[in-house]
Amino acid sequence: IKFHQHGFVKWKIGLFLASFTAIGAAIGSFLVVTLDTDILEKGIGIILLLSAPLIVLGGKDLGLVEKKITMTTLRNIGGGLIMTALGILGGFFSSTGVWFSYVYLYYYGLTFLQATATRKITGGAIVLVSLGMFIPNGLVVWPIGLAMFAGGGLGAWIAAHYSKKVGNVWVKRVFGIVVLISALRVLFF
Repeated sequence: IKFHQHGFVKWKIGLFLASFTAIGAAIGSFLVVTLDTDILEKGIGIILLLSAPLIVLGGKDLGLVEKKITMTTLRNIGGGLIMTALGILGGFFSSTGVWFSYVYLYYYGLTFLQATATRKITGGAIVLVSLGMFIPNGLVVWPIGLAMFAGGGLGAWIAAHYSKKVGNVWVKRVFGIVVLISALRVLFF
């Protein structure tokens, strides 16, 4: 809501990609119900660690200035396929926000704030589809889930409120730190 009020959400891109993400999330959530998650978790950690340099490789303007990208049918199909694959990982492991951000930054040329705001749509698709799979299988621990939902919602509201003041430069720095810490946490803790 706050990101929308600031004008950062790119609804057309977000809703388009959310449909592909939802398909992937359904597959990933099914895998959670049927497979052992330890192997994939380590793989995600390695992927996160390898993704950290992408921030630097994107150049100093990556995510700071919106780039004009000509959207073709082929580019949209490619974006849909990428988001389907990421949806599978998101449904399976949920901590794939960094990869969604990279798609919005590199593939669609958005700024960090626009990417953060717009990926909330794809994140919502993952949550709704995954819950549709997890609730009937008794995998949701409601007290913890509701507490995290409330805390995360409050934190996100505060962060989104100050996002315009903080700006893309600081968001880019925090993004890089979070990617690195997330990779280390998954791999070693």
